[in-house]
Amino acid sequence: MSALMREWWEAGERGVLLYRACPACGSRTFVARTACPACSTAMEWRESRRNGTVHAVTTVHRSTVTAAGRPAPYTTGYVELEEGVRMLVTFAAGATAARIGDSVVIAFERVGDRALPVATLPGGTRVP
Repeated sequence: MSALMREWWEAGERGVLLYRACPACGSRTFVARTACPACSTAMEWRESRRNGTVHAVTTVHRSTVTAAGRPAPYTTGYVELEEGVRMLVTFAAGATAARIGDSVVIAFERVGDRALPVATLPGGTRVP
């Protein structure tokens, strides 16, 4: 694992969601880049408030692989964070009712030896 990604995973263990931001031009991304794709300045980690809106969502009913350690059915989709970055995320266990436009909070759920981000409803209630 790269040192860059190690920092992201360690933050997740503390319940902190990080994204990359450019201090020069303000560009932001969820992808762990070292240089800004807009101006090539070194990017830095910023802490997200973890609030977002469902941008796209689907429920997988049949799959040969698991998502976040779960067999199908599971719900996954893109969430646009308040900070303006989009992330692909699995919704909390059993989530099948998420809809585009729903407000969500990104929490962390232990899967094996990792804390993975999952989408939940505001207030900590898991998406039904």
